[in-house]
Amino acid sequence: MKALKDGLGKIMCDTAVQLGFCAYSILSVEPRSISELKKRLKESYVSSSADLRDWPGYMLRTAGKRADPLVLCPWARSFAIFAFPFKKIPLNKNFLPETADDSVSGLVAGYAGRIDYHIFLREKIIRFAESMKKNLGKDFRDEVFVDTKPVAEKSLAAFSGLGCIGLNSCLLCKGQGSGTCLGILALDIELPATEHADYAAPCSTCVRCVERCPTGAITGKPGEFIYRKCRSYITMEKKGELEKNESAFLGDWIFGCDICTSLCPGSSLPSPIRTNLEWLLLEKDSVVNNIIKGTPLEYPSLKLLRRNALAVLKNKKSSRAGELAEKFIRLNPS
Repeated sequence: MKALKDGLGKIMCDTAVQLGFCAYSILSVEPRSISELKKRLKESYVSSSADLRDWPGYMLRTAGKRADPLVLCPWARSFAIFAFPFKKIPLNKNFLPETADDSVSGLVAGYAGRIDYHIFLREKIIRFAESMKKNLGKDFRDEVFVDTKPVAEKSLAAFSGLGCIGLNSCLLCKGQGSGTCLGILALDIELPATEHADYAAPCSTCVRCVERCPTGAITGKPGEFIYRKCRSYITMEKKGELEKNESAFLGDWIFGCDICTSLCPGSSLPSPIRTNLEWLLLEKDSVVNNIIKGTPLEYPSLKLLRRNALAVLKNKKSSRAGELAEKFIRLNPS
């Protein structure tokens, strides 16, 4: 972890370590730095939008805000960016039942079986801010972002020296690969910027994610990622019915996909969860909704999870999978 040399920097570094962060960086909103940042963000989110036909609609609609973090918080004078290892997030003890029977199982990304990182990381960052206020002996305005507003988190992290954006469109941190989640703290006080990490993504010599991506979402060209072909996007963001090719893209996955991130050098991710689709499809809505409440699975909703489950059963092409799908449709004709 690159820390500031002394004083406030040491306090911040010690606090970050105590809270379990594997890396953090500070981006100062001083004129020259923010001018260069806006230039880079504009190139990524606005100027090249004509070439971003495969971007999700919500990203295109919010491109202007992503291109300038001060649109959301014009009062900010500094941004603190944090990375936390998915592997160290506590397990969720009450989760979807699993099964070893491949004919009625569907894969869920391992991080979903842990406490929702949006909530977990937010609480960690709030504790960091509270510690700073105590040590500084004064209050300051702050706001936490963990996928909660259209902030270009990966771009801010890379610009501030926290890591590099890899071919898989994820942030790679030194020693952690793609195995972290990100959060940002905007503050209305000036903090000295951290030094840029001496780290370059190994993508130029490692193309495992390109070779193993089952849908071709990772093209191998820096900065080019076809979101609409990504399993994670399809299982979580795609609304309505799935097109034939989208159903095939899912393979066995009903939520997320961690193939590219787990292949990234240095990554250590929770193993995928082999979920019992029979339970997911036939259990009462209220029971399932109670289980997924407060977890990442709540975001796509039970309706989309079951849609994905039916696609996975079709992909399996087994008699038992077909029978289960037919039974669900018979019980739920709508």
